[in-house]
Amino acid sequence: LRTELTRLMLAGMVALLLAAWLLSTQTGAINALLYLLAGTALWLLVWQQSHSRLALNRGDEASPLYAALGWANRMTISRGWLTAATGGFLLLPDVLDSQPWLLWAAAALYSLAAILDRADGFVARRTGQTTLLGARLDTVFDALGLLVAPLLALQHGKIHASYLLVSIAYYL
Repeated sequence: LRTELTRLMLAGMVALLLAAWLLSTQTGAINALLYLLAGTALWLLVWQQSHSRLALNRGDEASPLYAALGWANRMTISRGWLTAATGGFLLLPDVLDSQPWLLWAAAALYSLAAILDRADGFVARRTGQTTLLGARLDTVFDALGLLVAPLLALQHGKIHASYLLVSIAYYL
């Protein structure tokens, strides 16, 4: 399990590096580094939250540990990556204002994360591999997404600051 999670983490880092490189071709190296800094910090949080709960990769408390994460948990962790990739834009408010297509890109990443939020549970039930891990990570990544997306929307004047009350409720 740890090896599988490590591979996912490294693949996510490669994807963030690729995204930062693409961003650097459009906005410059400094902006790409800022994106990579925020995205990597969030991705490490996703990894830490996943790693610390690996003992929950079982159907229930009495069941044995599954040998692999399974497709549903991989989808859930991928949703965490999409949220981290969206959060990479948090340090680039001026760039997003001057190049609105990047704000659309962030919205697309988060929208895909929202779609996966619905799909991972379906896949878990369909494959018969619902896990305590998936249930816990689902809540953790919901809260992370409900923090990242409203922060981006607030930065760009799309919502009122009061919306952040919902975002911080989980953490309080």
